[in-house]
Amino acid sequence: MTAGAALIRGKLAAIILGTAGVGLFGQVDSFYRGLVQICILSTGAGVTRCIAELHGAGETSGIRRAFWSITVLSMGLAVLVVGLVLLWSRNLSGLVLGDRRYGFFLAVAAIGLPMQALSDIIMGMLVGLRDLQGQLWVTAAYTVGGLVLYAILILRWGLAGAIYSVLAIAACACLASVFFLHRQRALELWHASGGKLFDLRLLRSILAIGLTGGVMAISDRVIVLVFRTIVIRKFGLEANGLYQVVYSLSQLTIGMAFGFVSTYLIPTLSGMQDPDRTHVEFSSALRLTLLIATLCSAVTILYGRFVILGTYSSAFLGAMPLLRYQAMGDFFRALTLLLSATIFSVHGWRPWFGIHMSFYGAYVLFFSLLLPLFGFPAISIAYLLAYCASCCLAVFLFVRYTKMSFLAGHGPLLVRSLALLLAGFAMTLLGNAHLMYILGTVALLVWVRLAATTSEYQRLWTYVSTPVGLLGSGER
Repeated sequence: MTAGAALIRGKLAAIILGTAGVGLFGQVDSFYRGLVQICILSTGAGVTRCIAELHGAGETSGIRRAFWSITVLSMGLAVLVVGLVLLWSRNLSGLVLGDRRYGFFLAVAAIGLPMQALSDIIMGMLVGLRDLQGQLWVTAAYTVGGLVLYAILILRWGLAGAIYSVLAIAACACLASVFFLHRQRALELWHASGGKLFDLRLLRSILAIGLTGGVMAISDRVIVLVFRTIVIRKFGLEANGLYQVVYSLSQLTIGMAFGFVSTYLIPTLSGMQDPDRTHVEFSSALRLTLLIATLCSAVTILYGRFVILGTYSSAFLGAMPLLRYQAMGDFFRALTLLLSATIFSVHGWRPWFGIHMSFYGAYVLFFSLLLPLFGFPAISIAYLLAYCASCCLAVFLFVRYTKMSFLAGHGPLLVRSLALLLAGFAMTLLGNAHLMYILGTVALLVWVRLAATTSEYQRLWTYVSTPVGLLGSGER
């Protein structure tokens, strides 16, 4: 659902804004999403785990206190950040966009921060409560409403309309979240007579996880923002527009391959005491991740030209040299995220934190080393190498802390998946597009035949078409 909306937004942006306009809007959006993580201190994982544990223990009053405690803190931070951005918008524009004239764009986007922060907290709470129906209704409301607002604004005002849509979509998401939360959970959240709303102990518990997640999420956003700023200054806004294609398709792939982990696996495994059931849940999640990640990455590698033409336009075909590296990196990223999330749910936050921070360190190192050698494609090559290294670390820590087998009986599927992706990557270097399509299609069909049974593909389709799949299919 969100993936479809993201593809439509990308197509409209490609047609109306062009490469430079998409690059500028992508940079503003990247800046905005970084600020969102600062406002909520990236407490999504902390809220989800805390609420899941309180819900499992039947502590309704604890859920109420946890929600209001983190909401009050985040709203205060959001208002402070909005004020700072409004005050220094022109200077920030010169730093982030290389042009002080776009300060108004940053200011408009920043006004939506309190609303987006509240929406994200509510969604984290619904995930912790395992309220799939509530998540689906909220996601459907802001996705459809946001798409309509985006289309109206970009068609009417072009680039400025796209910027205005950031604020409009934040307002839509907030209204939808508050409406459905009040409708379904009002009795649980409204305090009883004499009951307190703010609980410092629960807030510290959320922040203990949230601050580590915050460091990771803010590191992610800052690194991407800095790298894109370097791309703009060295290669221009058009190059950043090409990278926006690669980045957006990558986010869609990860959303589809990993979305169920945040909506189902983390709240399910948090607090689970049965090792056998934990192993079964992880094994099922690993198989599903391998199937989805391999299929998405293989299609992107082999048919990247058609993917770009279908989702953007021919003006963005210059992104092809980056796309194959990014797609390979997405496969290792999906595995890394699954392994680290399982460690987080079963053992705790420290190994989870170490895995993600190792990626950011490797990403910066590889990008710094490869930029003088490869130029613009270095940003995606570094992404691939960094996630390969982090995946190896994640496998080691997973076995150490969970005492489970990483392969969980899926070794043959992993080998076939890697063989398909490596073969597809090699085919893109042949220089003969027709031969690549023929050989690549044959290889993909063979993998599909060997990877899973008909009943498993039916279950895969069921996942994609159910609330869990619909929720985990793109970036909000």
